[in-house]
Amino acid sequence: MSLLAKFAIFSIAIFVVVCGTALLFSARPTPVVGVDAGSLAHSVRSSDTGCSKGPDESWDCAVSVGDTTTHYRVEVDWAGCWDATRIRGPVTADTPRTLSGCVDIWDHLQLEDTFN
Repeated sequence: MSLLAKFAIFSIAIFVVVCGTALLFSARPTPVVGVDAGSLAHSVRSSDTGCSKGPDESWDCAVSVGDTTTHYRVEVDWAGCWDATRIRGPVTADTPRTLSGCVDIWDHLQLEDTFN
């Protein structure tokens, strides 16, 4: 095998590794950058009222719909995926008893706020 062929194979392998890492990071950046109140609030749809860190490892996030606010206790795992359980406030179609999701790159970037 010639040196040029070895270089081409090496370059393709590096390209695949870099693209795979970028794709993985864009889907689940939390193990690298962590979770903060802003990114979690954006993920939970609590951007206007926000999330605050509780005394343990849980978060308190408030979701406002119209003039009512529902508070959730949110547990976040190492990958940035979360489960929320209502602790107070009404249960409606917009604020169900439980919610779940994952913090992704868009929750960290919050680009839509840039264009408003």
